[in-house]
Amino acid sequence: MKAKKLFSLLAAVIMCVSVSAGARAADTGVMQENQNVFRAISNQIITPYWQNTDSIKAELSFSGAEANAYARVLGKVGVTKITATVTLQRKSTSGTLTTVKTWSGLEEMGNELVCNESYYVTRGYTYRLTISAKVYKGADYESVSVYDENYCE
Repeated sequence: MKAKKLFSLLAAVIMCVSVSAGARAADTGVMQENQNVFRAISNQIITPYWQNTDSIKAELSFSGAEANAYARVLGKVGVTKITATVTLQRKSTSGTLTTVKTWSGLEEMGNELVCNESYYVTRGYTYRLTISAKVYKGADYESVSVYDENYCE
């Protein structure tokens, strides 16, 4: 009888170890994280777990020297308010970021906030579009942020 219990316990431990090892192998080296800012590498995305937020997106594109900035935050059911700041920054050759335009005070009652703006920039630089938002459920909120970079030819 003791042998059966020991065998069952050993089998359970082996299964737990193999499942957790497989989960860790799937997410290594795919995302780079910097204070809740996530950037996809090699078009592979790992979605962080948020309590209030379903998704957050930033897209930066150019039409000539016109930067097209699109940012969207989608809250989960029960979200009452979303506030955000969207920032457009120019990257120098040394990697230093300089803010060129900020859309602040963005607020939406409900569970979706969209910012769709344009701004003329100097060609020949890489630009970064960042959205930083607070997603509220009543008085509680969580902070989320994401960015996109693109080169303006």
